[in-house]
Amino acid sequence: MINKFELWSLAHVNYESLQEKLMYASPSFKSDIGWMRYLIDHSPNGFLLKKNVLYDVLSNKKVYLAHVTRTYDSIKKSGKLFASSGCLVGGIYCIPIIKNGEKLRLHNLGEYIYFKEAPLFSRNKKNIAVLIIELDFSSSPISHLVGIDYLKLGSVHSATFSALNYLLSHEELSNLKKLTINSIRRASKLLSIVAEFQPERLSCNFKRFYRLYRQMISELPILGYFLFEVLCEYVALFQTGDKVDYYRQQGELYASNFKNLIFTLRPDLTRSFNLGAFSPDFKNIVSYLKDIPIQKKHWPLEKYLAYRLHYLIMNRFYNSNLNDRTVRLFWKNVEWNFGYLQQKIMPLMGHTIHRLLRNMHRYPNFYLYFDQYKALEIWNYWNHHGVVLPYNAILPKGEVGLNPAYPYLKYRIFKGKVWRENNASYVAPMKQLEITIEPRLAELNMLLMRRNHRSNN
Repeated sequence: MINKFELWSLAHVNYESLQEKLMYASPSFKSDIGWMRYLIDHSPNGFLLKKNVLYDVLSNKKVYLAHVTRTYDSIKKSGKLFASSGCLVGGIYCIPIIKNGEKLRLHNLGEYIYFKEAPLFSRNKKNIAVLIIELDFSSSPISHLVGIDYLKLGSVHSATFSALNYLLSHEELSNLKKLTINSIRRASKLLSIVAEFQPERLSCNFKRFYRLYRQMISELPILGYFLFEVLCEYVALFQTGDKVDYYRQQGELYASNFKNLIFTLRPDLTRSFNLGAFSPDFKNIVSYLKDIPIQKKHWPLEKYLAYRLHYLIMNRFYNSNLNDRTVRLFWKNVEWNFGYLQQKIMPLMGHTIHRLLRNMHRYPNFYLYFDQYKALEIWNYWNHHGVVLPYNAILPKGEVGLNPAYPYLKYRIFKGKVWRENNASYVAPMKQLEITIEPRLAELNMLLMRRNHRSNN
């Protein structure tokens, strides 16, 4: 049986190994690397999947990162900086700062978060600040370029639940198991269609497929995350325009177009960034994209969504020993039994349980058990492999985590001054702050994009 350490490995990507494999890979829609090879070759910004300023920054001996916070006064008063759960599991969420001569330029994602996103989630705009973290790796044997894909964490969530379900009462545990089974049962119509038909058939019947997909997000919130990531990917890779070109030359995916899309389609996400409820009407997606130049030569939106969502469902929900044929047979002969489902679709079970736990009224009590437990495990994994700066491997948007448990961390933290100049944003360190990075998760109310505990980010 696969052990927990191996489950964490499956969710990580070694950039150097990936680059070597890309030299041998052919374009394909049947594997992660096949998709990556295709998108590198056939999308206008695809080469940024391979060559990106994010990778350049993380390869340096001295690294500068920006951490945008809406609780600056609290951090300064406590003298401590904590990690957050979310897409980077247990990393301190940061954005690259690029050395530009004598200046420090903020990655365009950081610019968007500081000027647009953070104010949306903050009642006290004066408390929004950029912390500049200066890291010295001149004497550290570390692995810089390792990413994590949170969409591959289903089996980890499932294993964590198995380890900690004793924290739930008998009634809570029984109800959670029933809710999990019933959610998957109700979503089985979509899942069996995806298993039965190839993506081109979904594309030919896209309106019907998308309507069903959208309905099933309420049953399986992870589908909302899939949709979010695929839309971001589509816009980021196929967008064109002057600003896109400018940042492409800087080695960056331009963030504003796909970021604005999210908040335009679902403005309520500024109250609680719950991507498990991300289910926009398709006509609203189309309407938004009319104002953005998108290269559609190979991939009209309907086709891209059909192919990518089909792939993610088939690749992220099932145990690795189930091929396409056995998945089809599984849905024809499925047994609605919790133990049986764990054996066959452990990743899907894990994703479903993970979201249901976050909607329980006792979630604030569970948060520092379940999420801290996973954070401890991933810190152990990162330290074992010398990973200090794990990046979001789904798409190199500019999201990078800082491992707060790395024992040889050498750093200084400053409050940053931010200003605009020549269509870019720059930061400069002001007074050094007496802040210590600690291997602990921040409280829910301290997180930038959470206003209440029911958020699923």
